Amino acid sequence: MRRIPSSPDHQGKARITIEDGDRRVLTVLDTEVIGVGGKDQARASIRNFSTRATLPADIARDARFVFTEATCMGPVNRVLNIRMSPVQDAFKRFHAATGGQ
Repeated sequence: MRRIPSSPDHQGKARITIEDGDRRVLTVLDTEVIGVGGKDQARASIRNFSTRATLPADIARDARFVFTEATCMGPVNRVLNIRMSPVQDAFKRFHAATGGQ
């Protein structure tokens, strides 16, 4: 059986906008960026995430509309769940300190 390579990991976040009855924005909530692992390209992948926030009583009382928007932030730059940018930065500093040798 031939194995199909996995797709890259991706990350994204959600924005929740809460409006009153006159469609005025009462508040906007942004989630932290959430990264998901790669998957086998032969199958679809659905992953559910949840978060919670406490709204002040006046906003909760006046809220009439809730809008959500999910945004893909691109691929995750990780190996074994380790962010690679600090590793790359350290390598660049080492390379510069040793004169590029």
